[in-house]
Amino acid sequence: MKEWIPPTNPPEVEWIRLASFIDGEGSIGIRSRGNFVITVVLTNSDPRLIAWAKNTFKVGTVSVQDPNSRSKDSYNRKPTYVWEVQARAAQWLLEGCLPFFIIKMEQAQLCLEVRSTIRKSSYRLTTEILNYRADLKTRLSAEKKRTVTMEEINNG
Repeated sequence: MKEWIPPTNPPEVEWIRLASFIDGEGSIGIRSRGNFVITVVLTNSDPRLIAWAKNTFKVGTVSVQDPNSRSKDSYNRKPTYVWEVQARAAQWLLEGCLPFFIIKMEQAQLCLEVRSTIRKSSYRLTTEILNYRADLKTRLSAEKKRTVTMEEINNG
């Protein structure tokens, strides 16, 4: 496997901004279509945020979702702009944002744990590794559903 080299070296302030945007407007996930791929997705109705992310970090793909093409209920809503990053590039983003996450730190750590099970050379995936990745995906799903209360925060 070819070594992945980050396409740019953003300053710390950009990592802080990205972590904040992912915390508030993004999602972190694990897709499992035969294999387990981590994803970072940022969505917004203002294309300037998505353009900033793509231009600053120089990874991922940008798409537009037109809500008017989906259903009558979404008529006259704004389009949604989406920046999606997968696999090694998503790992790079999560590692860079990790110290700055407030809400999604645990989600990022679970995704990074999935990436830690991927080796640089080709090898056979064992049932044990696949089961571990599936468990991490289940834990991520549970983390996303977890409710945090003010009492929990105040009590440390």
